[in-house]
Amino acid sequence: MSSLSLLKQNRLTVEMVSSYLLFSFLIPIGQVLKPFFGEVADVLQMAGYFWPYPVFLALQSWPGVHRLWPLIIAAGLLLVLGFAILLQRCFTAFSQPKPWAHVAGFVLWYVPVLFAQGLLVLVVWFMGYPVGE
Repeated sequence: MSSLSLLKQNRLTVEMVSSYLLFSFLIPIGQVLKPFFGEVADVLQMAGYFWPYPVFLALQSWPGVHRLWPLIIAAGLLLVLGFAILLQRCFTAFSQPKPWAHVAGFVLWYVPVLFAQGLLVLVVWFMGYPVGE
C-alpha cells in the first residue's frame, strides 16, 4: 500500500490531528508573534481558554503543573487520534468520507478534548481541590 493511498484512507484522522496540533500551538505562536502583530497575537493566545487552560485551572493547586504542558498536549493528541480512529471504524460516513465529513473533522477534534477536560474538572472537584481561580 503506497503512502498516498494510506494518507487518503486516513484523511479524516490526519485532518483531526492536524487541527488539534495547530490549535494547541496557537499560544506559543501568539507569544512569538506578539512583538510583530500586537493584539492580533493576543487573539491567538486567547484560544488557549478552550484548550489547555481548563486543564491548568483544574490542576492549579498541584506544584509544577505548568512544566507538564508537553505531556498534556501529548495526552490530548492521543485522545484525538483515538477518537478519529473510532469514528472511522464505527461510522461508515467517516470511513468513506464525503466533503461534509472532512469539514466536520476540523471541528470534531474538540469533542474528546472537551469531554476529557470536563471529566478532569469533575474528578479534581470531587477530590476536594479548588477548581478555577
